[in-house]
Amino acid sequence: MSLGKESGGFLLENILSVFSEYGVESTKQIAKDVIESTAGEIVAEVGLDLIGSMIPGIGSLYTTFKQKKAIQNISIGLEEFMKHQEEINQNLIAQTSENKAKLDEILSIALEQIANTHQQEKIEYIVNGYSELTKVVNINFDMAHLYFDTLNRLTLLDISCLKLSYSTWDLTKDNTLTYENILDEFDINYEQYTAVRNNLERYGLLQNQYEKMVKKDMESINKSVNEVITSLNATQSAIKDPKKKINPIKMNNKLKPKARDKLIVSGFGREFIEFFIKNIE
Repeated sequence: MSLGKESGGFLLENILSVFSEYGVESTKQIAKDVIESTAGEIVAEVGLDLIGSMIPGIGSLYTTFKQKKAIQNISIGLEEFMKHQEEINQNLIAQTSENKAKLDEILSIALEQIANTHQQEKIEYIVNGYSELTKVVNINFDMAHLYFDTLNRLTLLDISCLKLSYSTWDLTKDNTLTYENILDEFDINYEQYTAVRNNLERYGLLQNQYEKMVKKDMESINKSVNEVITSLNATQSAIKDPKKKINPIKMNNKLKPKARDKLIVSGFGREFIEFFIKNIE
């Protein structure tokens, strides 16, 4: 039994079929056999055949380590897929052959990320995001690849910081999480927390409100200047005509600039959370 396309049909449908026929434990064993049988290919891809020839024993030790890690990760991933099996099967009914082909391409990316991740807690997010993708009517491969590639770059610390920014935006949630909780959980200081948030901004998941605030400051300044000009014109007219009353210049708004660096969750960041994380929190 193989999990590949050589058995015919689409990869995702084949995997779901194996789930239904053999159960998750047998599927894990099949995946384990596949990983072990392709160990040489894994070594060649990462160039460890060269390392092994230079330092005897290192190549085989690293290969064994990678195998065990991949088998553990794939086992967890298959269990997560089993949780979504009914939902995915239902979603596939409405999908076109073109979309199923795209789903297979993204599935291969998701499985590779699952096998190679150093943080197994992320596997749940990967599978959940893939399950969400099966709901999409018009699947855009490039955008789906962007989402999964972004998740692959993030650590659990990155994700926690992003979730905190999302929770402050989503006022419908009663969330007691604070940045102090993150500092304690990950044993970091505030400067390191700030560095993580700056990194999330570079990924486009957070955005800086500075420019938007500068624009509002300029609007306030223009409004105040216009009020002064209007008052001065009225005063000048009153000076020329003694019958007119001179009114004091009124400043309705104190000119106090509000612009400052402030990172908030971006549109992409909100979509990212809702795609991978929100419905499992």
